[in-house]
Amino acid sequence: MAGKRERSERLGQRADDARAHERALVWAEPYSGDVVGLDSATGTVRFRHPVGACFFPSWAAPAAAGDVVYVPRFDGALYAVRAGDGGVLWQIYLGEERHIGPALPAAIGAQTTCEWEVPAGAPLYAPPAIAADGTVLVGSGEGFLYALGEAR
Repeated sequence: MAGKRERSERLGQRADDARAHERALVWAEPYSGDVVGLDSATGTVRFRHPVGACFFPSWAAPAAAGDVVYVPRFDGALYAVRAGDGGVLWQIYLGEERHIGPALPAAIGAQTTCEWEVPAGAPLYAPPAIAADGTVLVGSGEGFLYALGEAR
């Protein structure tokens, strides 16, 4: 905490003026399809939202950068959610190279129950990594490594 306080004071802010998302612990539940946010100081659930299709299981942990949490799901999509409220900022389907894009395949998007097997494409098994320049690196079950960043 001393390092955080020193850094905050140098920026002209008090350390106890932390933004709400800095107190959030966000994770993707492996057996419900929900993304859950807790207040790390109180343990209170701040939000719980379904994100993506529900599959058993979803092993990959999310990664955070600033106020954005990147959530890889078993449905083959990577979701960017706001740390403060869990709202989805964007999604990209990476489960099948020939169908990469913002929409899930119809067979996945039409799913209404939790399932054990993905009807199309491949899951995202591993957590994403975030490079120093903000590029999000994520591998797919098809064996590809994707680098997602701002259009330049």
